[in-house]
Amino acid sequence: DTAVEGVIARVLSGEADLGIGPEREPAPPLDARALFEMPFALVFPKGHELARQAHVTWQDVARFPLISLQGQFTERLLDEVQSALREAPLKPANEVAFMTTALAMAAAGLGVTVCMPYAAPLVTLYGQVMRPLEEPVLSRRFFTYTRQGRSLSPAAESFMAFLDGFARRANA
Repeated sequence: DTAVEGVIARVLSGEADLGIGPEREPAPPLDARALFEMPFALVFPKGHELARQAHVTWQDVARFPLISLQGQFTERLLDEVQSALREAPLKPANEVAFMTTALAMAAAGLGVTVCMPYAAPLVTLYGQVMRPLEEPVLSRRFFTYTRQGRSLSPAAESFMAFLDGFARRANA
């Protein structure tokens, strides 16, 4: 378990046999296999004014303090929003290292946060609301990363097979 920004480094160093993370710039000594793709969702506390809206857009996000993850997560997201909307309406009020921190801050009423639907159990745990983000619908692809030319242990191979099957069933 590591911050998203550390996944590739840990695989490259041999500290981890495999990593699961969002799409990143190609790293030549790595093999990257697509695992799944998900759209972004907005998270805010129950009772928030956005809860009354039937749909939530990126323009809506810009009206509130945004709590985002540090690094490439936010950099790529801002680039995509700017490309899609021809403007840069988003500027994070706070950037944090872990999604749990972003969710806790949003639950405390310090702003809203953006995440992937796979975080739904945590959103529920924090007593918040998750809504798909529209206009535009932006998504993120996730991959499994392994070192080229390095065999995986039987346990890691079994885990990769489980992940592939789980992702296929979940996306079917």
